Amino acid sequence: GINAEYGDLSRQTAKMLNVDTTDLLRQLSQARNRINSERETLNQKYSSLDGKLKGIKSRVVGNRNRQNNIKRELKTLNERAIELDNLEDAPMMDATALQQDVIGYEAQLAELAQKKDELERKRVELDEEYREARERWEQSKKTDGSIMSELEELRTKMGALQRKRDKISQEADRLKNKKKEIVAETTKAEHEFDSKKKQIEEGTEMANSRCPRIETRKKPDQLVKSIRRLEQQINKSSISQSEIDSLANQLEEIKAKFLRKKSAIKDINQLATELKSAQADREKHYFTMRKEISYRLSILFSMNLSQRGYSGQIKVDHKNGELNMQLNMPNRKTHDVKSLSGGERSFSTVCFICSLWCLMESPFRCLDEFDVFMDLFNRRITMKMLIEYSKSSNIHKSQFILLTPQNLSTVKEEDKVGMKILQLDAPTRF
Repeated sequence: GINAEYGDLSRQTAKMLNVDTTDLLRQLSQARNRINSERETLNQKYSSLDGKLKGIKSRVVGNRNRQNNIKRELKTLNERAIELDNLEDAPMMDATALQQDVIGYEAQLAELAQKKDELERKRVELDEEYREARERWEQSKKTDGSIMSELEELRTKMGALQRKRDKISQEADRLKNKKKEIVAETTKAEHEFDSKKKQIEEGTEMANSRCPRIETRKKPDQLVKSIRRLEQQINKSSISQSEIDSLANQLEEIKAKFLRKKSAIKDINQLATELKSAQADREKHYFTMRKEISYRLSILFSMNLSQRGYSGQIKVDHKNGELNMQLNMPNRKTHDVKSLSGGERSFSTVCFICSLWCLMESPFRCLDEFDVFMDLFNRRITMKMLIEYSKSSNIHKSQFILLTPQNLSTVKEEDKVGMKILQLDAPTRF
């Protein structure tokens, strides 16, 4: 029973150690960066094609209006020409001039019709390019959603592995305590075994002292008489045969118990060795994961700063428990955030908090008066970044609570969709 239990724990431990998520996290991070770049390119191309298409549609509508105006003028001139032909006293010079005007308008009408056909052909080509770009853009959005789902699944697996590691640590402590108990029982059994062995040796020595072992050539009847005589002497002795059998049985039981305890100690030592190896592997994976998280924190922080035209990095010193932040402004480079202005410090703080949010799970995320020291430009960029971040697919299950004494005039109406805005009345002054 003990061997089977420890064997199951060893197999579970080996199975858990087969999971390595470092390479998966690195590959998914690279794939996500590549898809973000492609999506940004597609968005730019999409915006350019949309603008061109709107311009062509506007030109087509203008040309149609001009064509209709020329047709109306042509119709009016034809009617005037017919009226002049019906007049007998109308001068020939006026009819000729009107016909020339009609010819000129017809030439302009033909030219406009040709331009219309050319613009219509370009509009069809741009519609096709617009449709293809939109399909690629939609595909990139789906791919991004799939990658974020895989990241969420990996975070869930890492949490499960951490819980299993804690369970194994608790089981290791329990087995250590059990090992101590078994060692104590084994020591006690060895003392009992030595005591019983000593009693048997003393009994054997006593028997040899009374009846030494000898070789004989006596006849059977003589041996029978000797046996009966010895049986009478044994019956008269203080130690009976039943007591000797009982001692022998006890000795066998103690030997069997000793062997069981010895086997159990061997299994426990083997399991303890495997648990130490498993703990070492877990610590190795833990340090690797901690390094990856620090690396991702610095990358996310730099990406958030880039929306303002800044750059920077975060260096985490786990050994000394320190976090160093470096910012690169367009005109200076600083390692001390105290030298920044109020708006720059608030913006960098929001970027740092958003980077941390990407690496942790929480149902509620709150910020209070984060834009008090910001100017209008920094506040507009910060609000846009927080709204896009709250609507992203990887944290859609979290609820965001933003408190600010400023108005929301910098937020567009389409960005307010899905938001609940609570505005308090101004306090009454007496």
